[in-house]
Amino acid sequence: MTSEITAAKGARTANEPDEASAAANVQTLFNTIAPSYDLLNHLLSIGLDRHWWSRAARTFAPILKNPQARILDICCGTGDMTAALLKLRPATPDPITALDFSPQMLTRART
Repeated sequence: MTSEITAAKGARTANEPDEASAAANVQTLFNTIAPSYDLLNHLLSIGLDRHWWSRAARTFAPILKNPQARILDICCGTGDMTAALLKLRPATPDPITALDFSPQMLTRART
């Protein structure tokens, strides 16, 4: 009896021929849902999402209080976590860098 082990190279469905197609589909999905993403999060969590962002940010309070600290929010989505982190920053800190795979999510984060 033999078994074959293959390494996974990324998450994709059977309909996606490669990782680039899968990435494009995910990006399209998040670009499409960006306008309603926050509302759905607020409704589905019964408003607890705001509490979660605030609580998570407080975990990093000692780092955030250092004005020279470099902060990176990866997969920032519409910027809820970034906003919670900014509330704990000094008045004139180095900026927080926020990145996301979806340009539409970043557009929402900027507002």
